[in-house]
Amino acid sequence: MFKRYDWSVGLASILLGAFIIYRSSFWANYQSSESAGPGYVPVILAWGMIIIGVIHLVGWWIDYKRGKKTEDKIDYAKEWREFKPLLMIVAVSIIYILALKTVGYLLMTPLLIGSILWIIKERKIKGIIITSISVTIILFLIFFYGLSIKLPLGIMKPFF
Repeated sequence: MFKRYDWSVGLASILLGAFIIYRSSFWANYQSSESAGPGYVPVILAWGMIIIGVIHLVGWWIDYKRGKKTEDKIDYAKEWREFKPLLMIVAVSIIYILALKTVGYLLMTPLLIGSILWIIKERKIKGIIITSISVTIILFLIFFYGLSIKLPLGIMKPFF
């Protein structure tokens, strides 16, 4: 059931969850309008990561003790094909984060959504454009006007 390297996924998940809990403890000092505080959601998600990591480790350990052998050959080309879209989405997201403040939410978000749709093999250009623009506008209206959250407008700031 569990694959060869699930122990590494489990360990990484536990370590990342512990790091998030550690870093979230510093956020408790900030003022928040909610009683839970700004670190509440990250801590809950981190505990979920730790639980998933423990499940991976236990599952791998049970399979290991039962003597289940895993294949020794690894098809690196297949693994790269499966991993490549994830790396591309991470790269596009990093570019989005770096350019968001300068360029602005209204211009960068459709590019992010369109890029992700293209990476996951959506090839209908009209659908990508309509989805990207409509989701961006809906989210902008909800956050900027509905929730009064100041989104980075970048070069569009003079229009608002």
